[in-house]
Amino acid sequence: MPDIFADYSEFYDLLYEDKPYPDEARFIADLLNRYADPAGSVRTVLDLACGTGRHCFELEAMGYQVAGSDISAPMIARAQAAAAARASQATFYNHSFQEAAKIGKRFDAVISMFSAIDYLTGHHDLTTALENVSQLLPPGGLFVFDYWNGNAVINNYSPVRELRKRRGNLEVHRTSTTRLDLVEQIAEVNFQFRCLVAGQSEHEFREQHRVRYFFFREIETYLELGGFDLIHRGTFMAEDFSPTSWNIAVVARKRAT
Repeated sequence: MPDIFADYSEFYDLLYEDKPYPDEARFIADLLNRYADPAGSVRTVLDLACGTGRHCFELEAMGYQVAGSDISAPMIARAQAAAAARASQATFYNHSFQEAAKIGKRFDAVISMFSAIDYLTGHHDLTTALENVSQLLPPGGLFVFDYWNGNAVINNYSPVRELRKRRGNLEVHRTSTTRLDLVEQIAEVNFQFRCLVAGQSEHEFREQHRVRYFFFREIETYLELGGFDLIHRGTFMAEDFSPTSWNIAVVARKRAT
């Protein structure tokens, strides 16, 4: 399977340098503390689809024992390099959602941020992923993730978006064009990247990302079939809940039987 993040990984942290990782980590920690049984009992956390490890490092700074896994080898290489640079104890693995159980350990909680679960576009991939998550958790363990809400995507998606970032003499221009398949519930996002050094074009590449948007009962049904109870559903990074929010945060608990 081709790694759609191979080129992307080189510029990933620059493109998302404004993403509020510390705030998101605090939001995650609040959910873990609130819904753990007993409260505050979560100590070990696995971040699936961890990218370059930024959420891992923030959670580690808060006292959690963390690990991360990602399908992209270049992303994991960057996470490992970052861990070494900051003397982090975080461990990283190169596994997809569908093979994450190969990590061979159990964690108090599994998280997956940045709507990574949306890349599981097919029924088999999603059910297999949930089977793997279940194997990584003890009974009562928590699975925390966020996803694109179909109510928002259909009504508010942007057909074309532009992003420009600069660091030193490096500039990255990203143009994204999005097309929705309303039958398959797929957003096909085509990225075109142009990288310039000292104002001169050095590298151009394209990537296509196919992501699925979900509706509320779908997620609840998949969790039920996967042996999880949905115990929280809310707007990501907010206290209030709106059924038209773009990102929905979910906390699910693995059933004892």
